[in-house]
Parts: sequence; structure tokens; C-alpha cells
Amino acid sequence: MKKSRKLLLILAIVLSVFITSCGSKKPTAYDGKWVAMSAESMGVSIAIKNVFEGDCFFVIDGSNKAKFTIGKETGTGTWEEKDNKIIFELDGEKLEGTKKGDAIIIDNALNSGIKLTFVKEGSIKNAPDSIKNIVGNWNSIDVSVGIEPAKTSVEGLNDISQALSINFKDDFTADITLMGKSLGTAKWAIADGLIPIEIQGYKIIFNVKEDKKGVALITKGDEFYEMNCIKK
Repeated sequence: MKKSRKLLLILAIVLSVFITSCGSKKPTAYDGKWVAMSAESMGVSIAIKNVFEGDCFFVIDGSNKAKFTIGKETGTGTWEEKDNKIIFELDGEKLEGTKKGDAIIIDNALNSGIKLTFVKEGSIKNAPDSIKNIVGNWNSIDVSVGIEPAKTSVEGLNDISQALSINFKDDFTADITLMGKSLGTAKWAIADGLIPIEIQGYKIIFNVKEDKKGVALITKGDEFYEMNCIKK
């Protein structure tokens, strides 16, 4: 794991120092913001934010340049499309990705053995199922407070679905309501197969199950909730 992180750190440094000349702008199928949503090494998922110590994305705006943000580092590289692949030129090194719907898959980032999945912001209908199936409205169907057994009604709420509502959106933000009160909007991403969210002091771990079911673990100080949820 440490070796993989070191290799990806090298990628971040290369991107931050490699500056290329501007090309003429012309709309392309790759235009937009592409966000790293998952990373895998030897079949094991790695949390994006742990690998890059922050967000990881690149932007293509009609030129032959791709502007990267990796954690706290920013930089610019060139790209081209060849044989149905997108090829980035990074300080003499090539990074090759395959476009699959609204996702770009890089199977072996700089020979690190790490597979990266980038998803185009605002349109993930053709993204991998592990990501695509998350987008939508999720509501609680029961709630357990502390060590209490799960129950399907909460005093002060008209319906158990008001205990937790998370609307995962395709721009990788989520609108969250807890116990009938809006917590606002937070960013979301997949980390080790889970979706960790921090908002207004709450730490939420959302685990997506099969058949549009999920489980949310929520903590803040002495507060602890466990809620089974369904996607509507």
C-alpha cells in the first residue's frame, strides 16, 4: 500500500511541474471535469482521499491541455486521442486511459499497478455500476439510536424516512437531512467500497448493499445512529 501511494505521489509531482504550450481550443468528446472516484491495487480498493490527500481530477476545455488537481498540487499536461484511447503526455511519460461511457479507466498508472477510474462530472449514466448505482435519493427505513434496538418510528417525525435522507447527485455532491433537519450539501466519493461524508461535525459512513439497500453509520460526539436505507 505504501509503495502504491509513493508511486501516485510521483504522479502528482510530475503533473505539478509539467507545463505545456497552449493549443487552439475546439470542442471534444473529452471536454469537462473528470473526477477520480475509485482506485484499485492488486484487487484491493484504496481510498482516493488517502492516496492523494485530497481531491483528484482533471479538466479538458477544448485545447490539447489537461489541467490536473491532485491533492494540493496543480499542473498541466497534454493529451491526445488515438485508437479509441486517451493518452496523456507527462514529462516524457505516457499515461493511457480507455473511455467507457462517462468513465475513463487507467489500468496501470505510470506502471504502478494501480487502476484509476475517472468519472465525468454531471453525467455518470454509463459509469461503472459501483458508482452509477449510488446516484439517487436514499431514505431510512429504520433507525437505531445508541445501543437501542432498531425502530420504525421516531418521536417528532411524521415518517421514518425523515430520519435520514441522502440525495447523491451526479456532480458528486449530496444533500443530507438528518432527523428532519437539513445538514446542507457535502462532497461524496468512494473509499474502500464505502462512502465517507463529514458535514457539520457529523461523520457518516454509507455502505451500499445489493437491491438498492444501504446502511448508514452516523456519529457526532456521544451521538450514534445506525440506519437501514433504501433507494427510491
